[in-house]
Order: sequence, then structure tokens, then C-alpha cells
Amino acid sequence: MDIIKQGGYNTGRMYGPFGQRVYWWFMRDHSIIFCDLDRMIVGQTKEEYDDLGATAWWVQAQYDKNAYHMACQPAIIPKDFDFGVKLRI
Repeated sequence: MDIIKQGGYNTGRMYGPFGQRVYWWFMRDHSIIFCDLDRMIVGQTKEEYDDLGATAWWVQAQYDKNAYHMACQPAIIPKDFDFGVKLRI
């Protein structure tokens, strides 16, 4: 599986001392694989995403409505990745 785009965000939900940090990968097959670092969940969206402008809001909406299945993390999350300010999603 090829990664086209990747990113991450912090929802601001207090699932851990750092909030809820989610990192995602937009795959060539138009699925998105995400990793919730604080809840230790890795999932792949059931619905394909056709826009390269993948957003934290779309990823989190799929996650929140349980529209994913368990998956394997496709790559390492960069150690120095800045999850930024809490989005309050």
C-alpha cells in the first residue's frame, strides 16, 4: 500500500496526558488509516475518501461513528511530529 499524504491532529479530548493524538495516512486506494496514539487504536476507514485535501474533521467523523475496521499501522509516526493545538473536535 502506498501512502499519498499523511498528517495528524489533537482532538483535545482528554484520553491521556497529551489529549487525544491521532495520526493518519491517506492511501493510494483512497482509504485512510489512522492511529490513535493515546487509546492505542489503529483503524482503516470503510468509506473511501476521494479528496487529497483530507481533513482531521473527516477522519475524526469516521472514527466517531465507528466507520472503520481494525488495521495495521503502515508506517512509523515521525518522533518530532507536532500535533499542534487542540482542535476540540
